[in-house]
Amino acid sequence: MITMLDAIIIATREDIVAAAGGPCKNSSEHPEFAGKFCGWITLGEKDNYRALLSTDPVFDTEKEAIDSMRTVVEKCKKLVQEELGDNSVEAVMKKAGCPDEESRVVAEVVHGVRG
Repeated sequence: MITMLDAIIIATREDIVAAAGGPCKNSSEHPEFAGKFCGWITLGEKDNYRALLSTDPVFDTEKEAIDSMRTVVEKCKKLVQEELGDNSVEAVMKKAGCPDEESRVVAEVVHGVRG
């Protein structure tokens, strides 16, 4: 399951990474995962690739796992655009009920960190 906050982060960051790993080794606990790949979505290098979302090893190929993660990223962008319209930091905070001045200050900090 993905939270709205994770969807907003994924939709608004330029440094999102979609990746995959595997294949998994055979396990007596989960034989159904043997030979399968898992996918994940992380922040970029500046944030030490902090994990946002991951799957069980259910994909047959690494490409399938990465393509699925890219699809999740695109769906997050679409969801956020549909739900929030303008997905700038200022707009998201305003729609969350934050005062204008607070939204402006937080947006300046975020823009400063992003460079």
